[in-house]
Amino acid sequence: MTHRHFIATALLALCSGPLIAAVPTPTPNEDGTYDLAEPAVYLTWLKLQPEYDYEANKAELAQAFFWNEYVQNRNNEFSLQDVLEDAAAEVEAAVAEWPQDIAFHIRASGEFGEYDFDKAEFAFDPVETGSYYSVPKGRELYEASPVGLTTGYVLTIADAVDIDGLPVPRDKARALIEGRTSRSGRVNRDVVVVYTVDVLSAGTTQIDYTNRAVKELKGRISSDKVYAVGSRNPVSDEALLAGWPVDSASR
Repeated sequence: MTHRHFIATALLALCSGPLIAAVPTPTPNEDGTYDLAEPAVYLTWLKLQPEYDYEANKAELAQAFFWNEYVQNRNNEFSLQDVLEDAAAEVEAAVAEWPQDIAFHIRASGEFGEYDFDKAEFAFDPVETGSYYSVPKGRELYEASPVGLTTGYVLTIADAVDIDGLPVPRDKARALIEGRTSRSGRVNRDVVVVYTVDVLSAGTTQIDYTNRAVKELKGRISSDKVYAVGSRNPVSDEALLAGWPVDSASR
């Protein structure tokens, strides 16, 4: 083979190779849950849409999962068509491999109330059915950017374990309050709440004053752990105050 033939063969191999990279597929945490981030939310939403038409939505899928390839080819209708078709096939294959049952790990801030000496617990009701957690569109997918983001997805709490009060033994509760009382007498009642949310269904919903449609997952809070740490601090077993269901505190 001459040098010219070698170059031509190499170029042909490059041109005939895949036009796009693999679909980004998040890895689970050690406990099997996933962080509430855009790629995992989008893939879960697609998994729960058995009638979703990948061919009809190939432009949307290419923009979401293969933005760079989409932009590089959008002025050439032939190479763009190749990108769109490859994107639809790659995303559909990734969704087929995505787990059917997904649970998300959510870390949120909370605040407990005053202590009930008869019940031996602080007033605490951190989440209501119907509340939702928003996920920005375009932080990891589309034209990925950390600023100027709008909500693209929501995880709505359709059901939750019964959380009514934060049970803490009286001696431990006293020490907690005393350790969180400032010189001025202000008590810091902030805590970190870690939820496990099992996804139940997927669809769309409307949010904010514009009634903008976004992708929606509905889920059930199956466990909830409360930690006596600040919002920016790591959680630890030593800082665990309580968990629901009750046996989740020991996991």
